[in-house]
Order: sequence, then structure tokens, then C-alpha cells
Amino acid sequence: MPTIHSASERAFERRRSDFSPVRVQNATSAQIRDFSIGEAGTVTLKHRGQDVLVRSITQPAPGVFRGEIFGFEPSIEETHDGMRVGDLVDFEESHVTSYSD
Repeated sequence: MPTIHSASERAFERRRSDFSPVRVQNATSAQIRDFSIGEAGTVTLKHRGQDVLVRSITQPAPGVFRGEIFGFEPSIEETHDGMRVGDLVDFEESHVTSYSD
């Protein structure tokens, strides 16, 4: 059973309130459309100098998202500061630095 981590409790970085997350568009997409973080295929969060790559995004409560950690960059390790690939992380939109569909 995967561990569930809280981005707020683990002090993940937050974007400044006057910045939006960067959307990385699939080059084959026929049109650009707005969508919410909950519809994203993957998101990137930041924790202690590492990108935390997250997929399978759900929204279990208003303002709270949950996803599965599938990697860390630039590290190629499967663990980072007590988190493992396959664990879950709860986060807010302000924790997201980039997302893609």
C-alpha cells in the first residue's frame, strides 16, 4: 500500500501568487484549450531541489489534488527524502510548477 504524503506538511515549494503554472502542450494537439489541474495528465511539484513528477491526478476535496509519484528529476533514484516512486502526494494548485495533458 502506498504512503500518502502531504505537500503542505512536507514543505514543498509554492509558486508566487502572481505566477501561474507552466502548461507543457503536447506537440500533436490540434487545439489549445484551458483545463484544470485535475484534468492534467502529469504535474511537476518541487521539493528540496528535486522535481517530483506526479500522474493519475484526482481531486478528493475542493482545492486538494492527489496523484501518484512516478519519478524525481534530476535524480534517477526511486526515493527522495522518504518519498518513493508509487507513493501518493496530496497537493494544492499553488504547489504545481508545470503540468501537461
